[in-house]
Parts: sequence; C-alpha cells; structure tokens
Amino acid sequence: MKSLVILLKNANSFIRRIEEEICSIIVVMLVVSTAIGVFWRYVFHNPLPWPNELGMFLLLWLAFLGASLTNKDDGHYKISILYNALPEKVQRVTNILNDLLKLTFLIIFIYISIRVFPRQAIRRMTVYLGINKAWHTFSLTVGFSFMVLFVFKELLLKLSTIKKRNNNNL
Repeated sequence: MKSLVILLKNANSFIRRIEEEICSIIVVMLVVSTAIGVFWRYVFHNPLPWPNELGMFLLLWLAFLGASLTNKDDGHYKISILYNALPEKVQRVTNILNDLLKLTFLIIFIYISIRVFPRQAIRRMTVYLGINKAWHTFSLTVGFSFMVLFVFKELLLKLSTIKKRNNNNL
C-alpha cells in the first residue's frame, strides 16, 4: 500500500503542475478573446461571434480543472465550526466517510460523462469554431478523474494512519 501511495503522490504532483499550467494558459486565452470580442463590439460596432463560443469552451475547462486544483488545496466549502467541535476519532471517521462519499459521486459523474460523450461527438459542433461538443463533456471527465486520483490517495493515507495508530496501541 505504501508504494501505491507514493505512486499516487507522484502522479498527483505531476498532474497538479499540468493543471496549473493549463489553467494559466486558459485564463490568458479567456482575457484575450473577451478583450477582442469587446473591442470589436464597441469600437467597430460589429460583434464577432467566435469569442463567445471560445469563452464558453475555455470556461468549462477552467471550471473543472480549477475544481480539481481547489480539491487538492482543500478549498471547497465545509462547516469547520461543527467539524472542529467533534472528538478526534469522530473527525477521522468523518474524513474517511467524506472521502468515500466524494469518490462515489465523482465516479458516478465520470461514468455519466463517458456515457454522454459518444452522443455529443456524433451530432454537435459549435457554430463558428467547429469545436465538437464532446470536448465540452470531456472537461468534466478529465477534471473529475484528476479529483478521483487525489481523493483516493488521501483516503489511502488516512487509512494507513489509522492502521499505524492501531499497531502502536497494541
């Protein structure tokens, strides 16, 4: 189990660097395409249709990759005041149950996105840029898959910590 945790740590570290780079590029592209759209609309009074399509596409990817990064930084909402009031053992159990619940939902969402992917690929393209709508759906699959790797690693770490504590108490 220790080697699996090390492998997952290394994979998550590598994925995080890629996510950060891609998110940075996406933000720059969003700013530039929005600026071009605004410039054309208000300076030339001739709005371009493609900046909106590109913005929607990039925003989806930014949202799901950003959600994965936020998950790695433990930045999602939680009610700390209630959690901190719990005894330490209950907190550990709550953390494990929370990770199991996260994994369940993430795997369900990945499964659904994979099921929808072929239908999106067959019949839908964006009007002006010609981007296949399957790439929109794929952003969900990728972001949630990255989250699964991280949550699974965290779950293994928590379980191994409990196992060590039990062995030390014996």
